[in-house]
Parts: sequence; structure tokens; C-alpha cells
Amino acid sequence: MCATRTELFDGPGLVALVGTVPKGSLATHGDGGTPAPGASFGVVHAVPTDRAVLDAIDRCARTSGAYLVGALTSSRGDHVMATGAGVTRHGVSAALFSPDVAVATGLSQGCAPLGPVRRVTGARDQTISTIDGRPALEVLAADLHAAGARDASGLLVAFPIAGSDTGNYLVRNLVGIDPRAGTVMVAHDTAPGDAIQFRRRDAQAARQDLDRMLAGLKRRAPDPRGALYFSCLARGPNLFGPDSQELRAIADAFSGVPLAGFFGNGEICAGRLYTYTGVLALFL
Repeated sequence: MCATRTELFDGPGLVALVGTVPKGSLATHGDGGTPAPGASFGVVHAVPTDRAVLDAIDRCARTSGAYLVGALTSSRGDHVMATGAGVTRHGVSAALFSPDVAVATGLSQGCAPLGPVRRVTGARDQTISTIDGRPALEVLAADLHAAGARDASGLLVAFPIAGSDTGNYLVRNLVGIDPRAGTVMVAHDTAPGDAIQFRRRDAQAARQDLDRMLAGLKRRAPDPRGALYFSCLARGPNLFGPDSQELRAIADAFSGVPLAGFFGNGEICAGRLYTYTGVLALFL
């Protein structure tokens, strides 16, 4: 969990962000129905073991019209979440805000590139056969070698988002290779024509991108009232080191601003499901 300057890992904890919003500007959703339209911003939670989670997030975004942030639950045990209708393992739980509630958001990535952005030329479902007209595994090996990587630890596959002016990308896990066929398998449905880039988790790159995000938000929202933060469970002490360094960086940028959140098994920003990222929402 995230509590202002404190990261809580592998132990009990409770964090709450308490505040006021204009009457009628907040609605909750989580009973399996369709959220009412008219919201501009939403905080959503979902369960990663629900196979329809991507459809549920997309449906919530489309029907509500809201810019969604949040995360998937993370647990060493059973994955559940609480909604207004009770405890569930399906759908999304959302707090939806009207335009009367002003919010600024930012996204921080946590990976460094191993090679250039390339183009998928052969793929079916989650299996990539060729990249730039060459066997996919051959391209992966060449990028690893060119980057001076001694092994494939922390290796990930990034899919740049078309139209992004900030170099935004989705990260997915590499789940297998077939040396005989020269193919790679990715936890993401892929098609010919998709842009692709091999990346790896990197502490220095993550801190630099966190600083970039915080500097940008500081210019846009210099005096927020409160903050919500959703970070990947692979970040925090696993990437930034001990002593709550990730949250301390946020607290140093926005001194005195209360923050609540949690480390998730996937992060949600602009209605998309990310991984290995940090998503910060500031209430103005």
C-alpha cells in the first residue's frame, strides 16, 4: 500500500484519503451494471484473475466517458475487491467524478530500450514469427547483443502507442521462445504492422522518468489538495530500493500533500492497462 511517504509491503496496513467534493459530483459503480455517462474522471479497481477484465475496463471507460486511472489488485492469496454490492472477483469497481472535480494525472514508465522501435511482419495471436522481415528470435538476440546485455533478465516487450507525443508505450511480458522456429511469445495479441520494441526493467530509467513526470505535474498543478498513486508491485522497493524511495520522491515534489494508493498487478491510465508503471492523480 502507499501512504504519503511510506510504502507498505508484505504486512497489514490501512490507508484512507478523506476529503470533500461538490454535492452530486461523485458516483460509484461496481454492481455489474452500466455506469451512467457524464463523468470526466474515474478511479477504478479490478481483479487480474478475471479474464474479461480488459473488456470491463473498456466498457466502463466508453459508457461513462471518464478518463480512468487505477490498478488491478495484487495478492499472495486470493484476488478479490470490495464494491458497493459486496465482495467480488469480477468486473470493475469505480468512483466516478463529474467535471466539477478538477484532476491532473501523470504516467511514469520503468524500462530502458534495448534497441530501436521495429515493425512486426509476421504474427498470430501471441506468437511473433518475424520482425522487420527477420526471425523474431534473431532480432531479439541482436538487440540484446547490441545493448551489451549479458543475459535476458528483466526482458520485456513494449508496444508504442500510436499518436502519442510523449513516447508512451504498453509493456507486456515475454512468455516464451521457440529456438527451432525462431519465434517469441508475448502476453499480448499481436498482428503484422504493430510497432514493437524490446526493453528491460531499469532502476535508473525508472527514476529519471518518475522525475520527468513529477516535474511536468508540478508545472501543471503546483498546489494540489490530495493525491492517489497506483504503482506496479515490481516497482517500490523492488526497483527504487528500500526506505520508500519511490513515494519519498513524490512527497518531496509535493510537500505536505496527503497521498493514498496501492501497488497493483497492472496499472490503469486513460482506460488502458499498463504494467511496470506508476500512475499519479492529483486533486486540485
